[in-house]
Amino acid sequence: MTLQFYCPLCGQPIEVDDRWASQQVGCPYCQKTVLAPAQSTYAPSAELPAASPVGGMAPASMPPPVPSRQNVVAIVSLVLAILSLACLIGSLAIMLPPLQEALGDTPTPEHVEAYQRQLQQEIQSGSPPPWAIPAGFLMLFGGAFWLSAGVCAIIGAIRPFGRGWAFGAMAAMLIGPLLVCFGGVVGS
Repeated sequence: MTLQFYCPLCGQPIEVDDRWASQQVGCPYCQKTVLAPAQSTYAPSAELPAASPVGGMAPASMPPPVPSRQNVVAIVSLVLAILSLACLIGSLAIMLPPLQEALGDTPTPEHVEAYQRQLQQEIQSGSPPPWAIPAGFLMLFGGAFWLSAGVCAIIGAIRPFGRGWAFGAMAAMLIGPLLVCFGGVVGS
């Protein structure tokens, strides 16, 4: 037994098997997902093309289903968040060895303050340590990527599809500040 009805989106007549009553099906004309009615609402006068159930196997005579849209903004936010983490990890990898070498395994607060004053003097005199400039650029780029990822993640989370990518980016963005704090604890 079949259900026959008009597609509520494109107005074309379609039919489905009665087991798909009150369930989502794909319209063979507009390729959109529609809700099949509980009973037929179309008077049969001609052969109707069959609708394919959502997630079911489509007949061979039907065109392939249109792939679902991707949330590109959310995917970009995840890529930016990962780039942000890579920059922060790179800056910590550059900074920590010289800092640990200069401060030792158990630095005292006085030792840390003296080293900070020495670094400030070197930077102000125009001759910073060789690791400071690449680490600073990586931190600058990491911060820019982090802010961009935040904006894209918010926009991606607002969209009605593909939100998982945006939430993944937000989770990756939370790791960045924790990594900087952890690096600060390890470095001090």
